[in-house]
Amino acid sequence: MTKKTKKAMKQIRFAKKMVAASAALAIMSTTVVSPISTLAASQPETTTNKVENKQTKNTINSTANLIANPNMTLARNATTSAITMSSWSIHFNQYTNVLGGTAGHSDGTYFNLRVPGSLSQGKVYAKSASGWLDIRTSYYAIDSVRPPLGFTQAVRTEVGKTYTESIQFYNTASGGSNYWVHLTGRLYQNPANGVYTNDFVATSTTHNFSVNFNSDSMTSGAAKQSVRDPKVFLKYGAEWALVDGMFTDASKTTIRPSLTNEELDQIREAVGAIDDKAVDKATMTDLIGKADEQLTPKAPIIDRITSQDTIITGTARANAEVEVNTRYTASGPSVFRQYMTTADGDGKYSIVIPTQPVGSQVSAIQTVGGKTSPLSVATVMDGDRYPAPIINPVTSTDTTVTGRGTAGAKVEITIGDDTYTADVNAAGNFVVNIGTARPTGTEMTIVLKGDFEKTSDPITAEVGKSLLEQATEAVDALFSDGTHTGLAGGVKQADIDAAKALVERLPAGTAKQELLDEIAKAQNLLDAQAEADKLKAAQDAVDDLFADGTHTGLAPGVGQADIDAAKELVDALKPGTDKDELLDEITKAQNLLDAQAEADKLKAAQDAVDDLFADDSHTGLAPGVGQAEVDAAKDLVEALKPGTDKDELLDEIAKAQDLIDAQEAADKLKAAQDAVDALFSDGTHTALAPGVDQAAIDAAKALVDALPAGTDKTELLAEVAKAQALLDATPANGSVTPASFRLGTDRAVTGTYTGNVAEVSLVVNGVDKGKAVVRGGVVSYYAMDKIRNITDVVELVSYDNRGVQNDRKRVTILSTAPTTGTVTPNEFDMATDRHVTGTFTGAVTRVGLKVNGTELGKVGVSAGQFSYYAFRAFTATDTVQVVGYDAAGNVLDTKTVNIKTAAPTTGTVTPNTFNVITDRKVEGTVTGDVYRVALEVNGTERGKVGVVGGAFSYYAFNVIRSTSDVAEVVAYDKDGKVLDRKAVTITDGVVAPIGTVTANPFTVGTTNTLTGTATGDVVKVGLRVDDVDKSKVSVIGGNYSYYARGVITSATQKVEIIGYNAAGAEITKTDVTVN
Repeated sequence: MTKKTKKAMKQIRFAKKMVAASAALAIMSTTVVSPISTLAASQPETTTNKVENKQTKNTINSTANLIANPNMTLARNATTSAITMSSWSIHFNQYTNVLGGTAGHSDGTYFNLRVPGSLSQGKVYAKSASGWLDIRTSYYAIDSVRPPLGFTQAVRTEVGKTYTESIQFYNTASGGSNYWVHLTGRLYQNPANGVYTNDFVATSTTHNFSVNFNSDSMTSGAAKQSVRDPKVFLKYGAEWALVDGMFTDASKTTIRPSLTNEELDQIREAVGAIDDKAVDKATMTDLIGKADEQLTPKAPIIDRITSQDTIITGTARANAEVEVNTRYTASGPSVFRQYMTTADGDGKYSIVIPTQPVGSQVSAIQTVGGKTSPLSVATVMDGDRYPAPIINPVTSTDTTVTGRGTAGAKVEITIGDDTYTADVNAAGNFVVNIGTARPTGTEMTIVLKGDFEKTSDPITAEVGKSLLEQATEAVDALFSDGTHTGLAGGVKQADIDAAKALVERLPAGTAKQELLDEIAKAQNLLDAQAEADKLKAAQDAVDDLFADGTHTGLAPGVGQADIDAAKELVDALKPGTDKDELLDEITKAQNLLDAQAEADKLKAAQDAVDDLFADDSHTGLAPGVGQAEVDAAKDLVEALKPGTDKDELLDEIAKAQDLIDAQEAADKLKAAQDAVDALFSDGTHTALAPGVDQAAIDAAKALVDALPAGTDKTELLAEVAKAQALLDATPANGSVTPASFRLGTDRAVTGTYTGNVAEVSLVVNGVDKGKAVVRGGVVSYYAMDKIRNITDVVELVSYDNRGVQNDRKRVTILSTAPTTGTVTPNEFDMATDRHVTGTFTGAVTRVGLKVNGTELGKVGVSAGQFSYYAFRAFTATDTVQVVGYDAAGNVLDTKTVNIKTAAPTTGTVTPNTFNVITDRKVEGTVTGDVYRVALEVNGTERGKVGVVGGAFSYYAFNVIRSTSDVAEVVAYDKDGKVLDRKAVTITDGVVAPIGTVTANPFTVGTTNTLTGTATGDVVKVGLRVDDVDKSKVSVIGGNYSYYARGVITSATQKVEIIGYNAAGAEITKTDVTVN
């Protein structure tokens, strides 16, 4: 039995105990509320006044009817003939104890009540039968202010308590236009038949209950009025019985010794349910407070506390002193800390404490008016949460749920009213047996639980489709409709392959084979479509080779690649007439291209040969023509087909070659002569030119040696020998003078030389960096990458014309000089620019870009300009700067970029109507600067798609599910600004949906699954039990299966199966027979 159920049973026993206690107080009750005459001899009728306990839902009966003789039975005194009624007083206007004549009404069943004196002519007849008191009036009309006939009974009451009086009325009237009923002075004119009540608060110890009758324009037998069931009872009798029962005396000053706090709480709750406007409630509340003050307080309530809580809260008596101790132990010494607080006027308290260990205990007591309560003890629960479990997909054929969770925890799965559990093993895996497979769409809740109420956040999962359902849907999606005679738009080989892969996973059987047959059908349709597409592509490619439909000339720009591409398309066709005809056309195009190519080659060769000569006479070469031009022209001629044209052009090539050979011989002689002349200082060839060394003489001799034998060669060799003799006689003396080298500024070691210096080398820290030729008495040796530090030892070494060192000097190294430079950025236009550009001066070698103080990177500079790619790197409101750096990374200058704001973007979006039955995509058009379009459904944005050619297409199947959904498309510019928003019109496109459902009988306790069939537009069925809708399941192959164990629980329930179409609308239903 659960803790809640035990508490409910305890409160029911308490209610019974209180009823018994109220009976035990019969003396007090009789003194206060019994009729003045006598207690009713017969068993009185009672009216139920329900005082609903919020926890136990217990119903307690109120006190009994205080009216004696509620049946209102008439009797005649045999001596006086007076008509009497036990416990009642009968009056007729101002007269009481009305006498009755011996004569009755004509039907012999009524007493004749008459009044002496002037009213004797009035007649009133009365009788009591079947619990009713019937009155008939004749001959006499009396106004409504002075009722002609009434019945009164005095009832004892208790001042300040609320009572209810009532009577049942019935009228049969004819002839009269009005009739009245007075209930204790409350007038009802022409009341309808029924029970009439009146609440009153007793102001004295006696209450006169009276009921009076009257009507107008009555004739004999014309009207009859009837009443029965007169009642007076305490309105809150049950609650008063509970409150009075707390005390041992009528003055309610001393509480009953056996009264407990639990009883007092339940009495307080019962009284709390009374309407706040009732005067009884305030009185009862005061009495409860009086009793509360006399009771020892019960143990205070400690609210649930966890290892993460730093505040303990709970409930005690109003304004009670509360003491809380942490680290409480039931036995043995306790090492605890004490905390004190005072409850507020509602009894709520809170205390700040340090966090407590899991499983430790906290105790509390309360003290009120010097009385101390028993001890309350609460255990500290685990406030840490497990990570949410991970659930593997569950299909409609699975009978287990698997997943991962925290090792050692217990996993709990709830499906409907059923709960299933299993442990998470040491590897963090779990397998939960759920008994039977659940239909697609069934929801389940999964949570991890552990010791001390440790838990995870619950997650929900939904049963997915079985492999057969998935495979069937995939195959159906390949076709345009249910006939499976045409492919759906956009179906590709990958779609067929994917569907086939699903089907292949099914076990062997009829269902698998049928689906494979449909896939083969789809494959045939796709193959046929592909072959038609290939033929069309080949025909188009062949037609594009020609200038027009006659196919007699090639289209402009057609080349071999175009013909090869067309031929490849034709070769890929299946053998047949179409392929053969297209191959013939390819051959025709090839012949046309070959003829055109040969003519082009001849023209090119002729042009190349003509270009070798200065004029049409071909007697001299054109300026600048050399061996390369002759060889190139010859290659073009050699590529021609044999024939007269080729032979003639080859003769011209030979002529050009002869001219080239003659020209080259003259050029070689001229070059040799010039080289020899350059060795000497003048035409007399008696002295060497300045700077001539052995290398210069060797180079001149090599040119002369390359000449053909003859007088020119002999003479030039003699001059070379003369130069060699002069060089041999030249002194080896020479010197070099280097300039200072400044780090970071100078690029080369410079200086001067004198004497016989032909080359210099640079030695850095003992390492020779190589030689460089010098001329004109000036030295310049690139050294920026060789001299790095001011401490480097650098020497400049000179060599004579024979390569012999003749001088060495130390180079002075100077420190880096301060660098300067500036940067000047151009204005950046947000609408058009992609780069931040500008100019620089001085020693700037790199430029950086800063946005809002953060540098994004650096770029190099060139020719006084810089350019930094900055598209979408900043907005118009950002602070953008360019920074100039020198080669050492020093900042030389910083400038702010002026940003020109782009013009505001504008645009519109126009969605098409979306049909939830037939459409899969929300589509539409855009204008202006719209860059992306988002879909928003029921206030949630589902993502954005790009815009292509002024249109957008958003896949919305299963996103928009009903015409009741609110969908909008939202247009954004490239910066994410909203430009437009339009509502999507949603329709279901279904007119007068049709369909039927059937349901097989369901036996409670035996049947777990409700099955049946569905036809027409029914795609889902739902269960409705006692007019409450449950979840839905899909219809597969005209059948459905609904797991209803725990949902259908009784044969008395009203159970229906509801059929829904694809739009979710109810279109049919049927009753389910439940046994």
